[in-house]
This record gives sequence, structure tokens and C-alpha cells, in this order.
Amino acid sequence: NIHLVDRLKKTNDPILGLLYIQEFLHPERTTLPPLYTCTQEGCKSAWGNSDDMFNHLKNRKHQRNFLKLAFPDDPRIDSLNKNDILSESIKYAKSTNILRPEDRDYQAIEQITDQDKYMELHNRPTNWKPDSATLAKNNDSNQTPLGKRRIVMANKWDEEG
Repeated sequence: NIHLVDRLKKTNDPILGLLYIQEFLHPERTTLPPLYTCTQEGCKSAWGNSDDMFNHLKNRKHQRNFLKLAFPDDPRIDSLNKNDILSESIKYAKSTNILRPEDRDYQAIEQITDQDKYMELHNRPTNWKPDSATLAKNNDSNQTPLGKRRIVMANKWDEEG
């Protein structure tokens, strides 16, 4: 039940786009862990627990999507490899003074206390994805829910073991 902010305060990796993160809390069952979504363009279906969202924020795809929003007129961002994305993310974080954990604006994470929205996220199947109309409207190609890769790998290990 570790909150995302607690995880983020322990990493020196570049963390970009906190203003696109939503933290959902159950208003009555406060022992339930928070759930998270990323509303950044290109990340619309990114959701999960704090571990899932922590890994999403460190992911190069999330960082590339952020850099595309920060520098919309820079055509080279789409062609950057993973190392270049990391390098550009670090450069951006340094230039905006958010590289160090203590300098990040964790208040930018929107906290939502809503039972219906929390339960909708909580009850989503692992293969959930936005409907195709929403994806087309938002030009969103990231359709793999967070955590799915972990479940697929666990199933592979079960089959091999």
C-alpha cells in the first residue's frame, strides 16, 4: 500500500509529467491501496497501482510522450532511441529543476476521492483498453494496461515451471 509519491521520493531517475497523474482513493475503505491513471497524451490507458505507475513514469515511452508535448515543434523526438530519450529527459529535468526527488512538485498529482471511479479502476480486467473511438479521437496507441506484462510473464513462468 505504498503511495506513488513515497516511491518517487526514492528515485533519482528523471520523472516527468506528474501533472498528468491522477491518484484515486476510496472515500470509505481507506485501507484500499490508491490506484493511478496517466492522462498524458499517448498514455491514456496507463493505469494501475503505485508500482505500475512508478514504472510507467520511468518508462521511455511516457518520457517520449512528455517530450513531444514539451517540444511540439521538434520533429526529431519521434526518432530518438531509448538512450537519447533518457538523455533528453535528464536534460529537461535539470533545466526545470525537477531532477532531484526533493525538487519535484508532487502536489501536481491530482488526488480524486470518488467511490465509483475508484471501483471502476479496481474492477477493470487486466486486458482493459479504451474503446477504439476514444483512441482514435485521442490518437492514443498505448493500449496495453499497466501490469499486463507482469501477468503475462507470470503465466509464462507457470507454464515453464
